[in-house]
Amino acid sequence: MAVYQIHRIQSEGVALFTIVVKPAAEGKFPTVIKRNPYVNPTTELSDEKLLLMYMAENEKWLKRGYAVVFQHCRGRGK
Repeated sequence: MAVYQIHRIQSEGVALFTIVVKPAAEGKFPTVIKRNPYVNPTTELSDEKLLLMYMAENEKWLKRGYAVVFQHCRGRGK
C-alpha cells in the first residue's frame, strides 16, 4: 500500500489537507473520495496517528483494489 499526505494548494493560496492511500499494486485504480470540513475531532492527532486511522478505516476499500482520497474542504466544520 502507498500512502501520501499532501497539502493541496488552491488558486487563492489555501492549503487543503489531503491523504491519498493506494493499493500496493501498480496501475490505475477506481477511487473513493471522502471530503470533510476543516474542523473535526482529528485535528489534535499527530500526522502518523491520523494516517494510521485513515488506513484502518479504509482497509476494506484497499483490499478490493480501490484507492482512497481524504481531503478537508472549505467549510465552517460545525
